[in-house]
Amino acid sequence: PEHPEGKFAIKFKELVEEKTNGAVKVENYFIGELGSQRDYIEGLRMGTLEVSWVTIAFFSSYEPILNIFEFPYLFKSRELAFNG
Repeated sequence: PEHPEGKFAIKFKELVEEKTNGAVKVENYFIGELGSQRDYIEGLRMGTLEVSWVTIAFFSSYEPILNIFEFPYLFKSRELAFNG
């Protein structure tokens, strides 16, 4: 939970539950508590998970074009990479 992604997940939970007056509950699991990234993808496909955080590097095994984001120095800046 100390990693920026973990902090985001905690804030996301707080905001969703606050904005829905508790009608929507968010459960956060950290550091592979529910398995590997492959398990997360399968959980999403089967409907046992509704949301997951998976790296681009992992997704490239499903969609090779995503490997383009793994080339170091391909773009001069983060802004250029995402905004063209």
